[in-house]
Amino acid sequence: MKVFKSKSIKIFFIVLAFGVAEAIPCKAQKNIPTPVIFETDMGNDVDDGLALAMLFRYADQGKINFLGISNNKQSLSSLQFIDLMRRQYGYSQLPIATVQKGVEGEVEAKSFARRVMEYKEQGQLLYSSSIKNYSDVETAVHFYRRMLAKAKDTSVVIISVGFSTNLAKLLESKSDQYSKLNGLELVKRKVKFLSTMAGNFSTRRQKEFNVISDLPAARKIFNRWPTVIYVSPFEVGASVHFPASAIEANLGYRGNQPLVTAYKEYITMPYNRETWDLTSVLFAIEKSAHYFKQSVPGKFIVDEQGYTEFKEGDKGKHYFLHTPGESERSKIKNRFVELVMTANSRITELKSNIDVQGFQNPALKYRPLRIIHEHLDTTLIRNLKELGYGGVVTNVSYQDYLSSTQNWEKFRSDIAYAIDKLDLRIWIYDEKGYPSGAAGGIVLKDDPSAQALGLSVISKVVNKGKQLVIAFPHGHTKFLAAFAYPETGFGTNAIIDLRKYTDARGNLKWSAPKGKGNWKVQYFVQKPFYENTHATHNWFEQRKMVNLLEKKATADFIKVTHEQYKHHVGDYFGKGIEAFFTDEPSLVGTHFLNNKPPVTPGVRDQPDFNIPAFPTLNWSESLLTEFKRRRGYDLFNKLPYLVEGQSATAFKVRIDYYQTLMELVAECYFKPLEEFAAKNNVASSGHLLLEEDLFYHPIFEGSLMEMYKHMQFPGIDLLTAYPLIAKRWGVTTAKFASSVADTYGKKQVMSEISSAFDSNNAGINGQMAAVGIQFAYGVDRFNSYYRHDKMSVEENKQFTNYIGRVAYLLDQGKRQPQVAVYYPIESIWAKTLIPLSIGREHFDKEALFLSDNFTELGLALVDQHIDFNYIDREKLAEAGKEIKKLIIPKLAVLQKEQLDHLIRLAGQGINLYFQNTEVALLNGNGFELEAIDLREKFSAYNNIVFSDNLTQIASQISADTDSGYRIEAGTENIVALAKSGKAAEVYLFVNAADKAQDVKVTFKKSDKSLMVWDPVSGLVIPGNTRITNNGNVLELHLDKWQTLLVTIDK
Repeated sequence: MKVFKSKSIKIFFIVLAFGVAEAIPCKAQKNIPTPVIFETDMGNDVDDGLALAMLFRYADQGKINFLGISNNKQSLSSLQFIDLMRRQYGYSQLPIATVQKGVEGEVEAKSFARRVMEYKEQGQLLYSSSIKNYSDVETAVHFYRRMLAKAKDTSVVIISVGFSTNLAKLLESKSDQYSKLNGLELVKRKVKFLSTMAGNFSTRRQKEFNVISDLPAARKIFNRWPTVIYVSPFEVGASVHFPASAIEANLGYRGNQPLVTAYKEYITMPYNRETWDLTSVLFAIEKSAHYFKQSVPGKFIVDEQGYTEFKEGDKGKHYFLHTPGESERSKIKNRFVELVMTANSRITELKSNIDVQGFQNPALKYRPLRIIHEHLDTTLIRNLKELGYGGVVTNVSYQDYLSSTQNWEKFRSDIAYAIDKLDLRIWIYDEKGYPSGAAGGIVLKDDPSAQALGLSVISKVVNKGKQLVIAFPHGHTKFLAAFAYPETGFGTNAIIDLRKYTDARGNLKWSAPKGKGNWKVQYFVQKPFYENTHATHNWFEQRKMVNLLEKKATADFIKVTHEQYKHHVGDYFGKGIEAFFTDEPSLVGTHFLNNKPPVTPGVRDQPDFNIPAFPTLNWSESLLTEFKRRRGYDLFNKLPYLVEGQSATAFKVRIDYYQTLMELVAECYFKPLEEFAAKNNVASSGHLLLEEDLFYHPIFEGSLMEMYKHMQFPGIDLLTAYPLIAKRWGVTTAKFASSVADTYGKKQVMSEISSAFDSNNAGINGQMAAVGIQFAYGVDRFNSYYRHDKMSVEENKQFTNYIGRVAYLLDQGKRQPQVAVYYPIESIWAKTLIPLSIGREHFDKEALFLSDNFTELGLALVDQHIDFNYIDREKLAEAGKEIKKLIIPKLAVLQKEQLDHLIRLAGQGINLYFQNTEVALLNGNGFELEAIDLREKFSAYNNIVFSDNLTQIASQISADTDSGYRIEAGTENIVALAKSGKAAEVYLFVNAADKAQDVKVTFKKSDKSLMVWDPVSGLVIPGNTRITNNGNVLELHLDKWQTLLVTIDK
């Protein structure tokens, strides 16, 4: 027989951390408990039991004076189950009443209450009740009249979540020994309002169970009830689900618990049940717009067939609750779990090698930083900490940027307060807006020659024997070269140098030979690379960009920016100030024609948009010299190969040009920032421009991965709150940064987050899931542009707790990828022809194809839950130490050095997966091209796979890779990560899909503790696994955009 604990005995439970999910009482209530009567059809649906548990908790908290429970389902087992519940929660004397000659609703055989009362363990009934007959409890009408008669006027709240039978009979009742008033008069005088779950306002008309089960009674209530009625229709409760994970945690209790038994007996576990009845309880007691918005007044109408509708009217006393939005649904669910799980005792009995308190209350180092550029003060700093942020990314005021003593004093004062008083973390944003490098224009003001340069190319076709005239273009500064060659193609020997046909200004006049065929002319002319570029089309300010191909510009930038920060707050470097954040430094790259930003930027340097736009190369005055020094030959006569051509010479010239850009950007910008940071005990971080697509990498920095090597904390930005978009964008940008961090031993990976690119608001759940996906891709620190002042207090705390909790738990282990994907930047270089503008239509089709294929390959691996790193040719030479499988994606060219490394790796037993079977091989440093058959080159090895099918490659690798877990087929867009630590294995699962999913995960067999961690609620529960021949199977239910983590102790 079940032994129940009284209220005076402590009940063991799991501690929950719910941010600010706390009751918000109605103002009129103040601290006076609200008298409440619960009207239920207990036994038909388990949500009645959950709703009753909420009321017991409100009673524990002193928020309600629980007058009693009236059951409107004709069922003895329902009364017995209510009896179990009142004794379980320590309210054994709470009155129970029953309907007389009522309806069943669902037949008794389906009643979960009956199943609980018949539930056995080891052949013995587990539960019993002192209620044996209907006569053992009071009749409902008698109960209501007795309770209402002695209540204060307009004080009693009735919550009806079942049939209207009892309430209709109450209205019909006559005066008795308790009151001279008839039922209608008694209700009018004593009842404050009725909160009921009833009706269905779905677009397709549907009848609702509570209404049609006793239709005459329901029609009578909504026609005659004299007080205000708040209706929670079907679709409200259907939008919020109670998590099975709370049930699997036994609601925090030790031993058997009747509500848990009822939930498990009602439907086969695991399932997340709709919360129809819980919504009526929550609104009635807390009555807050924090959770629900209510309609205008009107009349709730039930027609003769049982359909319901609502007619607005100022004199109406009826209101209905609107279906909550995504953000509200999350708050409501968390509040339900908190109320049903929470008990008086706060004793934790979780067995895990990982500190639960460290998870539920994560340290500041795991929490996001809020990016604040202007108007930072101590009040805001304190408020941000109270909202759960770990610190700020900030800068000296933009007003009189870097030059005002008063601003520097204010900045130091704020930083000192944040660090000394609040122990917060600080990152320094290194620019006035963005792109970084100009120091708000100061660098170029002091040295105009440091401006970025472009080499425009004017291409013309000239008919044989015809004269060509190219006027020196407006806004350009220096003619460099002009070449003519046969339209059918060119080689070095066929090129004609046209410089002698230009005048002193650079105007070209040349007549094509009268022989066979037409001619092409390439005219190269320098210009300040500014108009119609990112410099004029960013979201902050039209401002000239510095040239990242020259060291002096960066030296000046560091002198006027970083050295000043060192002078004013350098004593906090490494002692609160953690890093410098550089924002989208890049080569100018190309034009942004027809690509205006969504906001109008300010203007520092007035653009001249009359300057014509031609395809333009990144350039510097010293580039020809640097190219020859590094590559060993003269670029000048080979400039046309940067414009067109598919020969070995064209490929090599383009590879060498973009490699030179890569080296110069790294050496001239990122390395100096890295060296300053290293010398001053801070980190260099930030992010680059347009990281997502490989075809952009050559023109904006040469190679993205090379730049990350010179950041102590490689960084990205990901400006969407839509998980599926984050999944696609992040599979390149986030994985590039985390791959460099993993392979080069860097401690952190940062992401700048916001929803700037979203046309619609994805809400707090979208924000969290988009961050969760980045966690899965290896990001572990977040700097947020999400407006804290546009989020509620609870949303802020939910968001910051979520990030902190996931970061804390993932910090308990390290990634152990066994798979690598080659970064085919050389092929992109070879296929990059000078684009006129940023649009895809301006790029070579094969470059686009290679870029898109690379992204799809990453997504295919993610969909098979394979962790991997991207590696470039530098790491290709070292591969084989930890990598067991290497994928070579689609290539345009392969260099001899790379082929030699791949043959060596094959010989070491590394599994190689090629998408190409044939490829163009560039031989050494020469200008020779050879088509080779890779199958023939690797015919001596049995560890080589050739497949053009991305899904097939990913599936085969998944089947052959032991990652410690396997997700059963049938789910989609579950983004996962596994990490291994000294204390435990840690697994992250994020549902990026726009729907809830049931996920079956098989882990290696283990008898160690397995725990499930919910980063939103803070709930930590033992995992309920099933042992099979293949391992331990855990079933997880992931709501739309939900994150859960699993740990297995070692």
